[in-house]
Amino acid sequence: MSIVSAANDHGVPHLFRIPLQGRSPALFVHEYALEPAWAPSGRFLVYSGPDIGTNYPLQVVTADGSSYPLPPLMLSRGARHLTFVAGGRELAFLHGELQHKNLWAVDLQTGVERQLTNVPLDFEIRDYDISPDSRDLANRAFAQLKTGPHHPSLHFKKAGAFWSVRVGLHYRALAVEVQNGVLWF
Repeated sequence: MSIVSAANDHGVPHLFRIPLQGRSPALFVHEYALEPAWAPSGRFLVYSGPDIGTNYPLQVVTADGSSYPLPPLMLSRGARHLTFVAGGRELAFLHGELQHKNLWAVDLQTGVERQLTNVPLDFEIRDYDISPDSRDLANRAFAQLKTGPHHPSLHFKKAGAFWSVRVGLHYRALAVEVQNGVLWF
């Protein structure tokens, strides 16, 4: 097991594998590279290449260091934060002018980009994080509920005429009792 990190080597950032067992870091990507992010599948890693004017290319490499076919993508400076979404099928990024960006996503198979946010001109997004899809949270909570309804993370309890279960930190699902159990809504 290792960590991949961008580090300067003779003044130029490259990607290095840093073993967790205490061995020395090893050069992983020989070209200019910053901001590595592994795909959820672990099959490839995206990173940003060198600035070309006010843009930089998104680069991709497999776990063994070989190239990985993805549609070409140029991003604007100030948008180096990359996040995998849609189960790893899309990559979210900031896109726009230097002082005004919106969140976009690109389909990693087709290269089709779509705008996710449309913030006013006086609203400057500097960084972001994307929460898991609430359906994803609900499915995980339901699976946990089926295996052990009294698991402490669920907070499964009766509240008046309803049954309640936690779905993530900020949501609850409600149910009513029916003949063979509970009916969720």
